[in-house]
Amino acid sequence: MKFLFKQEVVEYKFYKTSNENPTILFLHGWGGNMHSFDACLPLLKPKFNLLTLTMPTIEKTKQIWCLFDYVNLVNSLLKMLGIQKFYVVCHSFGFRVACLLNKHDIQKIVVTG
Repeated sequence: MKFLFKQEVVEYKFYKTSNENPTILFLHGWGGNMHSFDACLPLLKPKFNLLTLTMPTIEKTKQIWCLFDYVNLVNSLLKMLGIQKFYVVCHSFGFRVACLLNKHDIQKIVVTG
């Protein structure tokens, strides 16, 4: 799926299995993409809704972004999808973004190597 933010097309996938299941947001590191966590998704799909995205300026971009632009991108995507409470699994740069998201919305954060 695609989402437009700051004149950038952001690719994301939202695997929604049930309204009852909690959501996990995956935030990749610098140079990664929405496929960075693909190996663990099949294990989590039965019990969780899963959201992955590719942060756009890690590849080619039309403009310069600061860290808060990435935070605003993630917040806008979460709002568009109606996700209010979620877990975060992140790596490196994704952790920097996760640290600035609304703490009241995050239930737990898992940081990978």
